[in-house]
Amino acid sequence: EKGKDAFADFADHPQIMAFWWARFQQMALWFVKNEEQRRASGITPALVEGDGKLSLFDGAFEVRGRADRIDRMADGSVAVIDYKTGTPPTKKAVEAGLEPQLALMAMIAEGGGFEGLAPAEVTALDYWAVGQRDDSKKIQSHAKEAVALIENAQEDLAKFVEAFAHPETPYEAEPKPNQAPRFNDYIHLSRMA
Repeated sequence: EKGKDAFADFADHPQIMAFWWARFQQMALWFVKNEEQRRASGITPALVEGDGKLSLFDGAFEVRGRADRIDRMADGSVAVIDYKTGTPPTKKAVEAGLEPQLALMAMIAEGGGFEGLAPAEVTALDYWAVGQRDDSKKIQSHAKEAVALIENAQEDLAKFVEAFAHPETPYEAEPKPNQAPRFNDYIHLSRMA
């Protein structure tokens, strides 16, 4: 019903309705079913679209971010969730530390950096691929390795902050060219050519 209300403004745009309404319906049906199962097992949303920040290194550095969602688990711990309309990062990329977003949000949550959310142990880092057609692939959970991912993110962040605290450290436009994004909105600023 909320979706119908939101899409009412586009009723005169058949291309939007034909493409996006069908996708929304599929996603919404899965989402509601998943939400009912989570709540029945004692899991409840604790924060939605929450901005957080955490001061580190005696206030010399601050990590900021926005969590799509943080759920309170039945045991009192929390899960940090990121919605993806496209494909979530690969498990291999997350475990290698190339996708530290959720681990950094977990650091903020454990440090009490989200307003209205008391510091809590993070026991799950989940990507919800709401655009996937296959229901079995919608949730990519990193619960088993959550503690290690958070610790690795803390260590890597400390190394980066220490390295870039020195004036002689260059700020390279593409420090790892083989991992550079295919498209870059800022390439014209870096004088790569």
